[in-house]
Amino acid sequence: MYQSLSKNNNNNKDKEQKSSITPKIALPYIKGNTNKITKNLNKHNINVAFSPHNTIRQSFDSVKDLINPNHQKGVYIIPSSCGKEYIGETGKSFNIRIKEHTADLQK
Repeated sequence: MYQSLSKNNNNNKDKEQKSSITPKIALPYIKGNTNKITKNLNKHNINVAFSPHNTIRQSFDSVKDLINPNHQKGVYIIPSSCGKEYIGETGKSFNIRIKEHTADLQK
C-alpha cells in the first residue's frame, strides 16, 4: 500500500512540473508588428524573446588577417614533366619547401 501511494505522489509531481513548463519562442524585433504578435502569444502562455536582425559583429569585417596560401604548411603535390607527381608534407611554408626542392634539382 505504501508503494502505491508513493507512485501517486510521483505522478502528481510530474503533472505539476509539466504544467509549469511554458513554451518559449524567439522572434526578430520589427517595430509595431512584434508587439502585436507578443500580446497574442502571451495570451496562450508562450514566452517571447526578441532577437536583432543584425548584430554589431556582423557590421564589422573580420579582424583576422588573410593568410597567403603559399605561407601555410601542409600537404602539397608537385607534378613532374614525365607525368608523375611528388606528394609531400611540410611543417615549413610552401614557398620555402618549393625553393628547397628546386635547389635540390639544381645540385
